[in-house]
Amino acid sequence: EPTLILSEGKPIRFVRNEILGEPHNWHDMGYSYPDFVDWDGDGVRDLVCPNETNRIFWYRNIGSPRSPRFGPRQQIECDDFPDSPDLLSLSASRASDPKSNNGVYPFEKEQPFMWRTGAALADFNGDGLMDLVTHSGERPVAKLFVQYRHNDQTLRLRADQELQLEDGTPISDAIVSRRSHWTESFRAIDWDEDGLQDLIYSVAGSRNGTKDGGSIYLLRNVGTKTVPRFAEPVTMRCFGEAISITSHGPHPWPGDFDGDGKPDLITCVEWSVYPFYSHAALMMKERPSYLLELIE
Repeated sequence: EPTLILSEGKPIRFVRNEILGEPHNWHDMGYSYPDFVDWDGDGVRDLVCPNETNRIFWYRNIGSPRSPRFGPRQQIECDDFPDSPDLLSLSASRASDPKSNNGVYPFEKEQPFMWRTGAALADFNGDGLMDLVTHSGERPVAKLFVQYRHNDQTLRLRADQELQLEDGTPISDAIVSRRSHWTESFRAIDWDEDGLQDLIYSVAGSRNGTKDGGSIYLLRNVGTKTVPRFAEPVTMRCFGEAISITSHGPHPWPGDFDGDGKPDLITCVEWSVYPFYSHAALMMKERPSYLLELIE
């Protein structure tokens, strides 16, 4: 049976108005993008949760690898981007302003992260610490944020660089020719087993127009362990057909789910269905055919 994930004994909940405060917004949603990674480098995996707002939170695992328990909610803060009650109110005000520069998801130079965008968490610069890839708060372009050890040995996060394709093109939904602009997600996986962290990039609104009509794309890391660069997006397909299964997702989770040593995908859609795509189905250009013969 499913079990609630608790923080200090209470259910974890993300809702815009509870996070940002007044003025309250009609688009009071949650849209969490949870990831289970060792954010603080202590050997046990923690819970990191981007959500509908442009603040990212995490919960330290105070339990064990087999029996996780989570402490209080903490905000992931980035150097040069201090947060405050006044800035929370400013974000809420901008999102409710009819003259907002991007509707209920305003671009904000004061914030490091973008609204309603999932994050890829992995070591992207080869120093052994967990890093984060998501869209910049100022414009919807993928940006790398890296952790480092401060002089006092505490872990801190700093903005590093906007990520690019190998030809220098910034990574945004323009690389997949998307016409609608809401909900995107990045996930990290070494898809081709070359030792570099690749990106699984997913977008909503595929039915309004995207590259190949798809909604999930592979961005292979063709750079180095310290300087990531990415190849042109490859449309993820099931037996040769582009995956386009929802208008609000599909937020795919890559991993080996069938035990064959190859990464698969589990996705989600707005009506609570979780399609599974095996690696073989994703890589094969067409569904295999079979011939049955009667042997007498």
